[in-house]
Amino acid sequence: MSEEPFSVRRIVAGENAEGRSIVLADGIVPVVNGTADYLQIAELWRTDGGANEIPAHRDAVDASVSDIKPPAGGTRFVIEVAHPEGGEGRSEDAVRRMFEAISGTGSRTEARPGEHPGMHRTDTIDYIVVLKGEIDFILETGEVHLTEGDMIVDTGVNHSWANRSGKPCVLAAVMIGMERGGA
Repeated sequence: MSEEPFSVRRIVAGENAEGRSIVLADGIVPVVNGTADYLQIAELWRTDGGANEIPAHRDAVDASVSDIKPPAGGTRFVIEVAHPEGGEGRSEDAVRRMFEAISGTGSRTEARPGEHPGMHRTDTIDYIVVLKGEIDFILETGEVHLTEGDMIVDTGVNHSWANRSGKPCVLAAVMIGMERGGA
């Protein structure tokens, strides 16, 4: 569990009716989905693709929407807190509950024997930066240990995450919705 409550202050700059720059929103962003013992996610911004206009007069985040997967051409900007795994790792039940909480059950892949039960792939390109702590990025052929300041470009590959550090890990991620093509 987290040593302190998870909160992120988000400031959104926009324009008023006269076209002058203003603060549209300034406040704590609620955790919109995830599970308190595994992964918590706060959505900071979203675009849904299609429209190529800057939403300078409105806040693009709808707190009632829990699906963090962007459509093709859309984006999501999130802060995630990955809580530590126990000594036995993640149970299948914990992984299932977490994927249900983030509306991500469709992105799960069948884990092969010995693989992490959280293996998944998304139709996104993700830019992920470790802001605090450490975490392991798990691929089908190995793992990469990440610490503060490290970043990953995930091109929609089958992967998982494991926080074996004993402390929460905070990540910032920008997800860009894509269409999966052939090999």
